[in-house]
Amino acid sequence: MTVLDTLTSGSEPVGQRWVNLLTRHGVTEADAELIYALRCSLLHGYGPPKPSAGTDNRIVLLTDDRFTFAVDTSPDGVALVSVPIFCGRLVERISCAAWRGWDQTLVDTDILKTTRPPTPAAGA
Repeated sequence: MTVLDTLTSGSEPVGQRWVNLLTRHGVTEADAELIYALRCSLLHGYGPPKPSAGTDNRIVLLTDDRFTFAVDTSPDGVALVSVPIFCGRLVERISCAAWRGWDQTLVDTDILKTTRPPTPAAGA
């Protein structure tokens, strides 16, 4: 909420502020609404959100995949959310992109490699 309050106007409802913040930085509106639905469901202890208008009727599955997108909505009817990427880098990346007046030297949004490690050879 600190990032949201710092980077947006307080005159709109919080859900719209989240969606606007994300869409201004290249996130589709449907994905922004899904991210807000996920934020609310986790914050209030409900677990992943149920398929609804807020998730574009997609099933939200949480993964521990460190070599993917924060939110992958390419499979039909499913949204895969990488917890390590989503929690560890998404907010920092938005903050750095949105607010240039901050000292960004201690913010590292590229600490995780973006390629998968090689698969070990069979029998190795």
